[in-house]
Amino acid sequence: HVVVVDPGVGGTRHPLLVITETGYFVGPDNGIFSAIYKNSRQVDCIKLTASKYFKHPVSQTFHGRDIFGPVAAWLSRGVEPKELGQFITDPVEIQLPFPRRLGTDKLVGTILCSDKFGNIVTNISSKEFKSLFCKKDFKLLINGHLINRMYFSYAEAKQKEIFAIWGSSGLLEISSNQNFAAKLLKVKPYDSFEVEINLQEKG
Repeated sequence: HVVVVDPGVGGTRHPLLVITETGYFVGPDNGIFSAIYKNSRQVDCIKLTASKYFKHPVSQTFHGRDIFGPVAAWLSRGVEPKELGQFITDPVEIQLPFPRRLGTDKLVGTILCSDKFGNIVTNISSKEFKSLFCKKDFKLLINGHLINRMYFSYAEAKQKEIFAIWGSSGLLEISSNQNFAAKLLKVKPYDSFEVEINLQEKG
């Protein structure tokens, strides 16, 4: 995977290869891989220094083309990661808003953003409470509004009904059928909310 979110291109940050049990990630060492460090069982990081695997000349403003892309291509052809640079143990990490558990039945989540359709994207993945998916009751309190319906599709909801749904990226989203949930709930990025799970199965 090649990641080019790189406002520090040409500066002091290093080009990086991150190796996990799921694959290779090539990009800048600026904290962009912080979630990968947290969610992977094994992580190795290599500062990319073997310039013979870069495209030359290397520009100061386009490392995606001149370093990250070529390195990913060489990896796909079987070049050993250790040939690309030197291992490091202190990659840059940034603090991300991860969900927090409160006891056995509550989660505190954070709103990440809303898309152009007004769907509210949160930081809670299905892994956080995948057994909840349409099997257990839950209460989601967001900006004073109670939401306790989760659907498989938007069409299941009544018009303008606010509900929860698993989005295409595997994250919990808050939506409204044929309306803009973000406007209805008046939320913004980094607002927090609570989800309470009823651990008693429906009879």
